[in-house]
Amino acid sequence: MSNKRKALLVGGTGLVGSHLLKLLEENDAYVEVRVMGRTAPDSKKSKVKFIPAVLTNGKFPRSAFVDVHDVFCCIGTTQKKTPDKEAYRDIDVGIPANIASTSSIFNARNFLVVSSVGASDQSRFFYLRFKGEMEEKVIVSGVPTIEIFRPNTLLGKRKEFRFGEWVAKVFSNITSWFMPKKYQAIKASDVAKAMLVRALDDPDAGVNVWESNQIETLAKEYKN
Repeated sequence: MSNKRKALLVGGTGLVGSHLLKLLEENDAYVEVRVMGRTAPDSKKSKVKFIPAVLTNGKFPRSAFVDVHDVFCCIGTTQKKTPDKEAYRDIDVGIPANIASTSSIFNARNFLVVSSVGASDQSRFFYLRFKGEMEEKVIVSGVPTIEIFRPNTLLGKRKEFRFGEWVAKVFSNITSWFMPKKYQAIKASDVAKAMLVRALDDPDAGVNVWESNQIETLAKEYKN
């Protein structure tokens, strides 16, 4: 494992992304962490480089991708923020797909992306259908190693309140004693740890899909 890795993080101000950024800051395997998006992350570390970009137009600064080994994509939206379904699709499907294809052009080794439990391009629910479409497009992007993480409801402090997520957390607490681990809520910090564990493992080329229970197991392996 090289101790001079460079990472690109997309979605670094979100729930999983903000946890992942902190881990990348602290991990000595990375000499540079590029965060691309509209909003600069809250970081004072010299190795963190903010690269402003409009992610929905598919035109990304070249400087974000050059010599990057690991690309982490934690982007996503909500129906409240993006009520128009086409605009929603542009974010949840278009951004990860375009990031992955650009990563392939610049010879990134690993592409690690957050999806959702139940993701399927055949789903009746547009959220899960979009996640499934995203996965299919990422898989054919050309990046050698694709790591897909499918967490259930995320636990953690968000900047905005999400009623549906709050209901899911309460329900998860009530049913945790009999609900299969795959369908239980999971800490956003554990998703971040699992992503970094897989990146640093330098897995063989191919596609790996990790469900919530597997993500939680991976997170226990994380050691800085």
